[in-house]
Amino acid sequence: MIRSHVMICGGSGCTASGSKALQETMEKELVAKGLQDEVKIVQTGCFGLCELGPIMVIYPGDVFYSRVTVDDIPEIVEETTRASTRSRRESRSRTAASSTRRASMNIWRWTVMSPCRKSCRR
Repeated sequence: MIRSHVMICGGSGCTASGSKALQETMEKELVAKGLQDEVKIVQTGCFGLCELGPIMVIYPGDVFYSRVTVDDIPEIVEETTRASTRSRRESRSRTAASSTRRASMNIWRWTVMSPCRKSCRR
């Protein structure tokens, strides 16, 4: 059962910044932890924030990551799996930048209703 969706920007700016390597590393990390059936990775089009790329958005939890590196993936997977086991209320109320490392990845709550977000809510 899919519990989380990881949206990774596949636009030209994010691709040039290494989003393909992020996707490959995320896939390997999920397989290593046995989570490949719980977390779905989706390559999206451009989010329009190329200067902040590569960009990743996690649902549920509405967490937006920018300037993600391959070294950030294990922590993101850990946070995603923790968030997927929380209730919707707990997930929304947690502080996104609860550590210096996550704050350095420039995490913000995703509040813009993008077309992608609408389709993920069905």
